Amino acid sequence: MPDINLENTTFTCPDKLVNRIKSSLNNFNGPETTEGYVRAQNIVDDPVISLALLKKINNFFRSNDKSHPGYELTGGDFGKNTFSEMERQTREGEDRGRKAKMRGGLEHTHKKPHERDDNVNSTAVHVPTVDKANRLRESIDEIKRLINI
Repeated sequence: MPDINLENTTFTCPDKLVNRIKSSLNNFNGPETTEGYVRAQNIVDDPVISLALLKKINNFFRSNDKSHPGYELTGGDFGKNTFSEMERQTREGEDRGRKAKMRGGLEHTHKKPHERDDNVNSTAVHVPTVDKANRLRESIDEIKRLINI
């Protein structure tokens, strides 16, 4: 599913997750340049995140294991489950809305408005018209006659 419909969507992190990240920050003894440290501080200061950040966090969890220091700074296993669930629900919600519209009788719900042609019946069968006057055959015969002269 394209993310263009979700482009300006923001997500509020649950208080339980924010508290967990805050306690991880307080217990962290490593350098502030550790991957995930600034992100954790930003989530504690403002728990509203964008879709881009949500995707980045989920990608971080997919590519790093529990031994990475930023893993706990981003909420550990609880954070991993919560962030992935937030993204999954958002994607399914968008897709579910489109499917409900299609079941209701609307067509072209997966197309952008400028790609739709609402004047055309997409279920109609288009059969080419047959030239009953046979004008094409007469034109070909006339061209052949002119060439042979």
